[in-house]
Amino acid sequence: MTITLPDTDAVDEHGYVPVVSLAGLDDPDQRVRIAGELGAALRRSGFYVAVDHTVPVPVFDRLTTAALEFFHRPEEEKARYGPSPADATRRGFTSRYRAASGIGVVTDEDAAEAWALNPYDESLGWRDLDALGPTYRAAFVHPNRIPDTPGFRESALTYFAAMESQILTLLALHALDLGLAPDHFTRLCAGAMTNLVVNHYPPKRAEPLPGQSCLGPHTDLGIMTGLLHSGQPGLQVVDRENPGAWIPVPPVPGGLVVNAGDLLVLVSGGRYRSALHRVVCGAEERLSVPVFVQPAPQTTVAPALPPLPGTDAAPVEFGAYFADRIGMMYADPED
Repeated sequence: MTITLPDTDAVDEHGYVPVVSLAGLDDPDQRVRIAGELGAALRRSGFYVAVDHTVPVPVFDRLTTAALEFFHRPEEEKARYGPSPADATRRGFTSRYRAASGIGVVTDEDAAEAWALNPYDESLGWRDLDALGPTYRAAFVHPNRIPDTPGFRESALTYFAAMESQILTLLALHALDLGLAPDHFTRLCAGAMTNLVVNHYPPKRAEPLPGQSCLGPHTDLGIMTGLLHSGQPGLQVVDRENPGAWIPVPPVPGGLVVNAGDLLVLVSGGRYRSALHRVVCGAEERLSVPVFVQPAPQTTVAPALPPLPGTDAAPVEFGAYFADRIGMMYADPED
């Protein structure tokens, strides 16, 4: 995969990332219209902002309150919730990674810190973990490392379930847009190894480190990502029509930011695009809580439609693919 980053930090706003209302999905005609709008967005920019969605914003607000209390703790306290060395999902608290390394671009460590949750935890009872087999069980089934901050556990689990459900609803609309069976993505993501991540972006330094981003340029590796955020601008996407520019994703209050992952590009045969995006630090700290819907590790992902010319159509087994991409993000570039 060849990645070209913009030459400058020039930002050009022209409605490149559309805002789409999900109101009216119960009406068949409206459903077709909305599916077409969402599909057009993923064909052009790879991103859209959905309003009138079903993810409860008050739950997000409770989660961000609990998360901020955690992130404001001393480093040594947060480190107690760091990932187990055996856990390939890296659940728990992390602060030393390079998002751009996942696409082969070497950068300084990102300024962001994060906390992650995964449903492959026997105490949750959310997935049939016996279906994984011994190798993937050893790599991916581990206890979540949830902070003891009041309200953190309840709000994180509730938000996870609501966001995963909403994203699967959106994927059914994209199946309609692509001419696939309505349950295509539900079946593809059966037993999904969906990840939730709480990203904490600090205010911009008075003297930023050279080459450091809040979160470096990257594409998302899974099927689809949905997130709510604390309202500040900062998320930017590369303009496909003008590769020298970064376009701000509009910070719509309560809006659900949605983007295609690399595997949705594969499934669509290249009809959708997975856009390069980043987060820049601003004057205020910022929180976002993305949920990454992705298949079970033993699932093979392949094109569901004839691939367009020039599209990478090689099938991938998700578990090995995931471990490789995540490993690149946390690798020491000098090794």
